[in-house]
Amino acid sequence: MTAFILIFCFTAASAATLDLETGTELASQQSLDASSAAFDLRRQEISQRSSDLNWTPSVSLNASGQGSLGRTFSEQLGTNITEPVASVSTSVTASMPLYQGGSLAAERDAAQAQVQAAQQGQEQTLLDLRWLVADWLLQIEQTRAQVRVHQAALEADQALLEQVQVQVEGGKRTAADLFSQQAVVSSRQANLASAEQALQEAQLSLLSLLRVEEQEGWSFQAPPELVEQGDPEALIAQALAQRPDLKAAEEQVQVAMASERMAKGGYRPSVSLGAGSSTSWLSSNPDPLADQLDGQNRSWASVDVRVPLLDGGVRRAQVDTAGLAVQEAQLAKQRQVDQVALSVRVLVAQEQAALSYLQASTVAAQSAEQAAEVLALRYQSGAETLVSVTQARAALVDAELQQAWAELALQRVRYQLAWTTGALLS
Repeated sequence: MTAFILIFCFTAASAATLDLETGTELASQQSLDASSAAFDLRRQEISQRSSDLNWTPSVSLNASGQGSLGRTFSEQLGTNITEPVASVSTSVTASMPLYQGGSLAAERDAAQAQVQAAQQGQEQTLLDLRWLVADWLLQIEQTRAQVRVHQAALEADQALLEQVQVQVEGGKRTAADLFSQQAVVSSRQANLASAEQALQEAQLSLLSLLRVEEQEGWSFQAPPELVEQGDPEALIAQALAQRPDLKAAEEQVQVAMASERMAKGGYRPSVSLGAGSSTSWLSSNPDPLADQLDGQNRSWASVDVRVPLLDGGVRRAQVDTAGLAVQEAQLAKQRQVDQVALSVRVLVAQEQAALSYLQASTVAAQSAEQAAEVLALRYQSGAETLVSVTQARAALVDAELQQAWAELALQRVRYQLAWTTGALLS
């Protein structure tokens, strides 16, 4: 397994592309959450195997030795023995439960339900990791868009600075315009450096989640765009059918109900089958070893029936406690269902708001671009001041940043909605 992970990491590093599928694969193999979910599933599988073994016979070999130094009575010889005597006895016993008031069957059902719940928990962990990878890739794409906007703004302001410098040297502009534009360029450089640092931090955060080392030339690819996913009621129905944690909650209800059946089994009789064989050897007996073992051989079979009568109310308390556990499991499941339904409705509303904001920010960015172009032309003809041009460019940068943020915000809401409904796994 370790060799496979190393080969996979080397292949991913050589390809130098980290997309949603690659990131999900790495996270499912190397993240601590995935390891914890795998351990939990393994633990429940062992518990299920243990409950299945309760139906198999239990066989034990017993051996004991005894020695006496003084006067003792021998049952084998029917007389007192005064010399030192050694004796050895062995027995083989076997027992198997036939009926335990339904407790063993309920215990097996509970163990199977726990395994199912652990499997669904592992699926939910994979769903959560896929959402985290998608979220970080979207954040990386958002900061990358900010870098592009600041880079384009810096290049435009540097070009304007060169124009102002030529005009100042030609006597058409004052030195104040030159100093003002130099300050704007310095501010743009600082903004670009800050955006590049944010981009690097987002990339390192994703690599840390995947538990892989930073590689030279990693390329982070944004996840594919999602479209509008439907009306709330259909999405809620989809979530109830697909969410692994809701399925796990249902399995926990089954576990609690099986535990209640186990507790109620204490009121019913239990039947078990027993069998055994024993023999012994006595040093003071003159008979040969084979004859002694054959003569002292005893075999038996038994059917044990246990009927509970009075226990001071212990069983009643156990049944009541198990019944409360069933109600708590049902309430926990309903609480999850209500929370998922609420989350779906909230995210659908956020999706509509993000879509409207994207449309508005797109129009605003187009208007800001046109305004900046007009003012730049008017400044070149001397009809506008440099301050107006600078303010227009600042407004354009803000509008483009808002547009980039709105595009990624819409995709983030849609990915979060796909995660909430469980569709992100498909």
